[in-house]
Amino acid sequence: MTRKVAISVPDDLLAAVDAESNAAGTSRSRVFGLAARTYLDRRRRQRDVDRYLASYRELPESDEEVAATDAFLRRSCSE
Repeated sequence: MTRKVAISVPDDLLAAVDAESNAAGTSRSRVFGLAARTYLDRRRRQRDVDRYLASYRELPESDEEVAATDAFLRRSCSE
């Protein structure tokens, strides 16, 4: 399902979107939709990284865990 929405964008941005959509042979709506999807995906990935870093700060790996992981990766890459 798709919906029509009205948005306000600066003239120069609209001109760039129109030029890109014409060059790609696609619609203005598709370009805006892809841009929105890309933005939302980046924000989701950044939130995931932020959560990972926060949890790591709360419970960092010990030196032994880092050494074991390093040894495992070295063995895996040399096989």
